[in-house]
Amino acid sequence: MGMNSDLGAITEGGDASSPACGVLGALDCVPFDPTELKAGSFACSSADIHQFVGDCFGGSGGSPETCATWVSGAASMTACGQCVGAWTDGVGFPDSMACQALLYNNSPNPQACRDAHKCLSDCVDQVCSAALCGFSDGDDMGSELDRCLGNAPTVCGVLKAGGVAIETTLTSCNSNGFLQAAIDCTISQTRHESVAVQLELFYRGACRDNGRWENAAQPPL
Repeated sequence: MGMNSDLGAITEGGDASSPACGVLGALDCVPFDPTELKAGSFACSSADIHQFVGDCFGGSGGSPETCATWVSGAASMTACGQCVGAWTDGVGFPDSMACQALLYNNSPNPQACRDAHKCLSDCVDQVCSAALCGFSDGDDMGSELDRCLGNAPTVCGVLKAGGVAIETTLTSCNSNGFLQAAIDCTISQTRHESVAVQLELFYRGACRDNGRWENAAQPPL
């Protein structure tokens, strides 16, 4: 699949019958539901987190057999097991959205920040859908999906949450301190740490350090 000539374009009320990678169709921002804000915990030790990541994500992604204790077995009944389960989304990935939502507790207007961030996340899911964007066909700028994700903040930034463009809101919310802390909310192959280390940092912050990520790398992995 070649690079879409409309990548990064905005189409108001786009044609739902022929969506294209990187094209924004009709999307209404839905506010973040405060009842979905997740709580951190001190329930897990570093060793617990290491065991969980190895059992459920290790090697080629763990295995149903090794992860079973965390899903429905003995480990799932512990406070640590319940925490890592709560911080894993419905398809088995770390809940990055919940992580960043919690970090906004330290912003001047947490709900406005969460609303804008949710709108951005929903928009990225729409315009950079894996069903629309190619994973391969890469050149020195990456795949079509890579290019779409790179352009998505600009494409989606014009959407409004609470009457304000989300790009404007997020600029005020995302201080340097927030952005540094939020790094450990996202599992990405572009980071210098291995995915296994990133997973441990994520769950350490959520379930060892009570929803704080600034000390997740201590002790070093």
